Amino acid sequence: MSGHGYWAAAIALAAILSVQAASAADAAAGQCRTLTDIEGRYRCAGECVTTAADGSRSLVKVSGEEDAIRRFDGSQWIYQIDITGSGGFAETEIGGLSGHVLQTATAHVSDQQYPVLEEYAFAADDHCRATGYVKTVRNPDPVALKACSLACSR
Repeated sequence: MSGHGYWAAAIALAAILSVQAASAADAAAGQCRTLTDIEGRYRCAGECVTTAADGSRSLVKVSGEEDAIRRFDGSQWIYQIDITGSGGFAETEIGGLSGHVLQTATAHVSDQQYPVLEEYAFAADDHCRATGYVKTVRNPDPVALKACSLACSR
């Protein structure tokens, strides 16, 4: 093997070992740089502050919400979340995954309260598979302000 070939092989081997060591360290520490699987159904519960027609704000407990997450057709990092809840509530969110966080915007919501921005901060198991997330919901409209925090699990 020529000198250049030897060094190229040595550098490639060092890079492979470095990546494997980093992955093992991430798993051992319970941290994953990239989630391997977020798709599936999750059940959510939490609370929201909502604004009534008269402008008053109140705390509302949320339970029984179901989120179905799937990759957007043909995409690698864009996901669609179909959400159903009590009282016929339905919503579709679309957004991108970066690290452990999925940030979405509302494509459709049954209560017509736009805009809604959501953030899903995922937790993962030792195999970097999503086990659940905390969802933060924000509707920044001053007339129809909504802010929620929900815990969701598979």
